[in-house]
Amino acid sequence: MDYFENYSYFENLTYENDGNFNDYILPFPLTFILTHVEIGIIHFLLSSFFMVLQLLVFLSFFNNKELFTKTSFIIIFNHGILSFIQQICHVITAILTIFFIKKISRLLSIIGSLLTASYIGSIIFIFLLTLNRFDILYDIQLINFERKEIIYIIFIIICYLCTITLFIVYIVFPEFMLVFNYNLFEWQYENRLESRTVYQFEKYSILSLLGVSLILQILIFFKVIFLRCSTNRKIVFVADDLKIILHAFLCFVTALILELIRDGIFFYIYWSGNQIIIPHILRIFCSVSNSFFVLCFVKEIRNYIFISKHVKTDFRNTTIVKSIKVSGNINNIRNIA
Repeated sequence: MDYFENYSYFENLTYENDGNFNDYILPFPLTFILTHVEIGIIHFLLSSFFMVLQLLVFLSFFNNKELFTKTSFIIIFNHGILSFIQQICHVITAILTIFFIKKISRLLSIIGSLLTASYIGSIIFIFLLTLNRFDILYDIQLINFERKEIIYIIFIIICYLCTITLFIVYIVFPEFMLVFNYNLFEWQYENRLESRTVYQFEKYSILSLLGVSLILQILIFFKVIFLRCSTNRKIVFVADDLKIILHAFLCFVTALILELIRDGIFFYIYWSGNQIIIPHILRIFCSVSNSFFVLCFVKEIRNYIFISKHVKTDFRNTTIVKSIKVSGNINNIRNIA
């Protein structure tokens, strides 16, 4: 059920005081077991934990600066910057929820705009990372390696420009203004009727990027299977094999599930009491999924969280990976993750 297809809910809303959006009263009661303080604390603890997780990933990058020589890791690092910005916004939102602060509408608009713009920027980075891994795996040779690196850097700059542009647009144009709904604990457009077109553009842009990413992920998966089948040994998929595609794929899946839930395709959870907290928790997790999954599947990041490159113990030699040796493109596979 689409958010904008449910105007029957919103048309019957009444409001108190100054008619502010946040003062709307629902035409039916919401049964909450959790108070706004408890919901805010949950958001605060989750966001704070994931902020620390993101900082650990940044620490790993600075302990092993060789990671900045690989395009895929450069994309992951920049994706992490937008993830960190989102976590800051989530922490501030949690504080606003705990103390029920409403009289700072302009600041609320800035926070909501920054959160939404950085989220869309993260989706673009997920697409770019998937494209990079597809490029490496299929060894596309349309341009030489040096120029290809420059092109990816340009794409990264474009991602930031898109994010900054969206942030400015959300702030400048009234119909794009976002406010925090204290009834649903959700960021929404202040003028729902005028923002319908904006919402549709935002939704289909995100779904289009995720759709193309899905196609690329499927092609990557089939390529891995093909390379495994091309060996003379028995095909065995272990964690080391799956990490090649799991990181970007899980980032993609997390974002896709969030969009489908928000759009009511899986099930309609809004207006269902405490279930309204589900998309917020998922959105917090989605904003840091890049860092979470990179710690799970990429040992180059995980091994250098607390250990500097200059420490004599070389973690790269402590893990013995049993894998099938395949000539040609299999070397490219190992360079992806």
